[in-house]
Amino acid sequence: MNPSKILFLNYTNAQPDIIAVERCLNLWYSLLEYFVDHVNDDEKEKIKIESYQPIMIQFMEQLFLKARFTSNEYNLKKFNDKHEDIEYQTELDHFINICADIVLKLSELYPEYILQKLISLFFNDFQHMQTETMFHTVKNYARDMKLTLQCFGQISYLFITEFENNFNSTLQLIQQFMSTLSTCMENEIYSKGNVFTKL
Repeated sequence: MNPSKILFLNYTNAQPDIIAVERCLNLWYSLLEYFVDHVNDDEKEKIKIESYQPIMIQFMEQLFLKARFTSNEYNLKKFNDKHEDIEYQTELDHFINICADIVLKLSELYPEYILQKLISLFFNDFQHMQTETMFHTVKNYARDMKLTLQCFGQISYLFITEFENNFNSTLQLIQQFMSTLSTCMENEIYSKGNVFTKL
């Protein structure tokens, strides 16, 4: 694997707080944008960028660990999620948005892997939401599902441009969306007050 990419990944993971991580993510986005713009320049460049896949997958795994409340609630709560800016976005919204934007760029390089990863996260979170009884934990899984759904929105082009190849995955998702909706309508834990308003 490329030593500079490993160093950058280690540097990102070593950041002391989530605000510093967000600054690193902006650099990752610029790097991925460059790869997307040049992956089809010539065969040599394409092979070089494809060789980065292992480190990019490691980066994506770390990204989801840092962006999900079930694995990083303590740090994510450091973002202001109450006061909105002129774009009606909170600090947390901006962080989630850059994460989803990065997933979009990764999907343009490694579409099949990203799609399967998101499906796995969505199915796993739904299973936990069905069995979990602690309100706070359910809320965290719901917030994580919100991120996953936002990522699905970003990569929706895959369901159109690659419809035939992704038909089975699309059908699975539709069925899971319906099951999720049914669960939320039937379970009283989702109708307590306005806690889920922002979700």
